Amino acid sequence: MTFFAWIMGGEIEHVVDLLTGYLSEKAKAGVEQRLAESQDDPDDLPELLDSIIRKTKPGVLRKVRKKLTEMVELRIKDLTSEGTSRIEQNLELLAEAFSFNQAELKLVSFLFIIKAYDEADSYLLDHLKCDRFRKARFPCPVMRSRRTKSGMC
Repeated sequence: MTFFAWIMGGEIEHVVDLLTGYLSEKAKAGVEQRLAESQDDPDDLPELLDSIIRKTKPGVLRKVRKKLTEMVELRIKDLTSEGTSRIEQNLELLAEAFSFNQAELKLVSFLFIIKAYDEADSYLLDHLKCDRFRKARFPCPVMRSRRTKSGMC
């Protein structure tokens, strides 16, 4: 949820409004009180979103999922620029200097992102638990999609 809130940025308030619109008046009052209390600490917002989702009925969540997907797609479109960023320019220079292929460049980009942004790092470590090793010394959460093919983990 922290990563989602980070991606949505200032738009997260619209997500809260969307989700609270389906709550009962009593639950909505509790959420509004928690929102008022957490205004000083934005790190409380992901936890609040999680509690709202837990209070929302599954049928309502299916309805909301489409709207949330549209909001995320719009946010990503807003964040995407036409030009290249300084980071992209530096990665291109790095790729030229070390003759990286596309896969290596993606790996370097990934490593930069998790090193530079705490939100991405905490998502991978705390949520996906990618730092845990099992059996054949492979990080299972990362390889979970290949689990059935390779038999690992």
